[in-house]
Order: sequence, then C-alpha cells, then structure tokens
Amino acid sequence: MSRLLSALPGIAVFASSVLFASSGLSDDTKSGSKLTKGIAVPSNLGFSTNISPDAQAATIIFDNLGVTIDPAKKSAAAASNQTAIKTKVATLNIPYSTDQRSVSMTMDLRGVADVDSSASARLIACVGDKTHVVSLVKSKAEKLELKGNLKIAVAEEQFSSQMFDWQDRVEFTVQTHASKPVMQVTLFLVVEHDTDTSDAGAASLWIDSLDLEIVKPGKAAYKR
Repeated sequence: MSRLLSALPGIAVFASSVLFASSGLSDDTKSGSKLTKGIAVPSNLGFSTNISPDAQAATIIFDNLGVTIDPAKKSAAAASNQTAIKTKVATLNIPYSTDQRSVSMTMDLRGVADVDSSASARLIACVGDKTHVVSLVKSKAEKLELKGNLKIAVAEEQFSSQMFDWQDRVEFTVQTHASKPVMQVTLFLVVEHDTDTSDAGAASLWIDSLDLEIVKPGKAAYKR
C-alpha cells in the first residue's frame, strides 16, 4: 500500500486541468443552485477537487480510495489470510447554495476492479434520497476516461489481466433544510471471499473519481 501511495505525487496540481464531460443538459434554464468551495473528505484520503466556472458541476479525484482482500491459502500445515471480508467507508461533505427547496443532481462514479471468480466486490452509494448499489461491470463504453492516475498505480502494485474499468450514474435529490446546506455522499466499499473454499480468490475495488452536476430546473429527465 505504501508503494501505491508514493506512486501518486502532486495529484492536487492536476485538479486545475480536469475537464468536465458534457452531460447533455442544456443551458436554456438558469439554475438557482451552485456547488461551493470547501469539499471535505476523510483525512486519510488523498484527493483533489475542481468546481466548474459556473459552479454547476464538480469533480473529485481520489488517489487511494479502495480496498483489497488477498487470496486465502490452505495447506496441510497451515492456513493464511482467513479474513472473509474487508470494507472501506468514506463520507464526503459537499457544500452548496440554492434558492430552491430541493435540488436534483447526478453523480457519476468510475473506477477499477479486479475480482477472482471465487470472490466478490460491492459498492453502495448513499446520497440525498438515494441508496444505490453501483453496477460493477466492465464498461461498454469504447473509452472510459478515468480522471486520475489511480489505475496506473494499482496496476503496478497488483497487475492482473482481468482488471477492468467500471462506471455508473446515480440520480438523486437533496432537500434543503439549512441556510448553508451541506450534501453528504457516503460510499461503502466491500470485498470478500469464501474462507471455506480451498485457495479462495482475491478481490480489489478502487474508486478513481466522481462527478457531480446540478440538473437545470424544468428538466424532466437526466441524460448522460
């Protein structure tokens, strides 16, 4: 893990060059809501942030938000790594301002995973009015643009031909109950394997980045 963290110097400098992908939302209706500065994450996470010039979108890039469980090995003499499950929980606090009673947003999550057949990985995202089980399947997109250097570091640490990129979108609404509202995003990462199975496999799950975007008032549908 220490080599993984040391492989990512200066990631914060990269934040200013992050490009926001178009979500398909038109600009014909002005939003009275804005994402504001002061995004906070747990102190043990390396991250960088960027808020768009119009304050309608934000990107958070992580350099060490992940969890890994190594293979379980059994032999006639001994057994090793009989931990059945490992977890990681991170809560992000994202301030915003609005003149609306509620604000609709989209959150795009993307990352990498490496899961053996005898192991599993799950990611649950809780934000606003939604608790969403993220789809951890290989992206069908011709080119999934990971925004950080996390995959490079993970591949150097634990390269596997079955490693794949994934992405998923969460559509949600936050209710405004304070003069200075703060939106919370909680991410639950879980990897596990069956310790009753001989040579149970490994699993690794990493979040590269997330994008937030405010949905313009009057828009009935979310678009990618």
